[in-house]
Amino acid sequence: MRVPYKVEASGENARRETTKLLRRFGCESVGFTDDFARREVVLAFTHRGQSILLRASAKGWAQMYLKENPWTQRRRKSRVEYERDALQQGHIAVNSVLRDWIKGQITPIECGVLSFEAVFLPYMLSADGHPKRTGAGDGPVAGAQKSESRLFARASMIDRSWRIRKNSHLPHLLGQRPRRRRPRIVFLRPRRQAAALAKRLDQPARCRGATSPAPP
Repeated sequence: MRVPYKVEASGENARRETTKLLRRFGCESVGFTDDFARREVVLAFTHRGQSILLRASAKGWAQMYLKENPWTQRRRKSRVEYERDALQQGHIAVNSVLRDWIKGQITPIECGVLSFEAVFLPYMLSADGHPKRTGAGDGPVAGAQKSESRLFARASMIDRSWRIRKNSHLPHLLGQRPRRRRPRIVFLRPRRQAAALAKRLDQPARCRGATSPAPP
């Protein structure tokens, strides 16, 4: 798999393009922050009084790069230096990730396919600066998430009940009584049939009361 944005030399161009996109969209303020402690690039902007906060992990990009291009002894750098360079490139690459992310989110809003709340609801901030809690009346995204979680819970319950019913040694978990096996009934042949069968096979009958054939 090709790792995207691995040849980016600087993230300043991507930040300028992102700011230009958001300003054209009607945002009042746009700002980038480098969180070196969490290895993230934070994008914060305000649209019609609503604050939005997006985070892009440089560590996640570096892990993807190291997975596709692992360190070997043929490298001219040590393992520590190679991983440090991958993390530095991740701090540059995530700026392009945020630019394409914003472009992909704004386009359906401008086309009227989705609303602003349906797209950016998970990233909205409340008045005190904390993420909003999605409830029943927070919008279509929250309702869809709740209905989806209910469907998954229902599916897991059905799968669990099917597995329990499949295992007949666990009927008490479903409140059912264990089924008793019916005794196997074996029908014995009558004595006459046993004697006739013995004559045909020229073998002495082993049943009680049957006469053995006379010797020649």
